[in-house]
Amino acid sequence: EQLEELANEAVSHAEERKQLTEKEKESIEAAYEEFQKAEENMTEVEGAKKEAEAVSEAMNKRYDAYQSLYETYTSALEEDIKLYQSLTQEDLTSDELQKQIDETNEKYAEVQEHRKTFNTHTEKYNEAKKLFYEAAGFEVSATPETDESKEEEK
Repeated sequence: EQLEELANEAVSHAEERKQLTEKEKESIEAAYEEFQKAEENMTEVEGAKKEAEAVSEAMNKRYDAYQSLYETYTSALEEDIKLYQSLTQEDLTSDELQKQIDETNEKYAEVQEHRKTFNTHTEKYNEAKKLFYEAAGFEVSATPETDESKEEEK
């Protein structure tokens, strides 16, 4: 009875992670759409065409990497749910349980690989963006300005 309660709680947490993942995906999609709108103007910046193309390529690879990460992570969450639900089955054999654990672990190993790829592409995008800003002569601060920092400057 206690195991069933804990398994149901775990399923609930997995469902929450799915919802958070959906919100994150919406944010990534919105940012990518904004990037695509700006992309055309970037290649028109005097003296920074090559750098703009590098930013575009890096962003597209990052976006594709995120899509793979999202798909794999969503699948891993489904494996989590299957695992937790299987714990409530009275006729569950140790072999069936081990098989589900192995499948879940395999998915999370894939998630790790996709996360590394995404992080690598994010670093490359950030570097390409920095080079573009430099080539275009844009001055960009490393930290975003807050209302407080603007007040301090006055």
